[in-house]
Amino acid sequence: MPLEALHTAMSCWIRLWGLPCTEVLDQLDFVNSDLEPIYEKALRDLAGLLGLECTPPG
Repeated sequence: MPLEALHTAMSCWIRLWGLPCTEVLDQLDFVNSDLEPIYEKALRDLAGLLGLECTPPG
């Protein structure tokens, strides 16, 4: 696998799993009790990184 592809894959994996894992372990309670907007922003950022368009829900 090319290094650039590996870097992109790892960046996406870290963001997709890191935020929910820290939420489940109550590591982000000091930030905000509702992390849905933060997670949605992270997904939009990932979509941009991958060259995809992301339409916000609602």
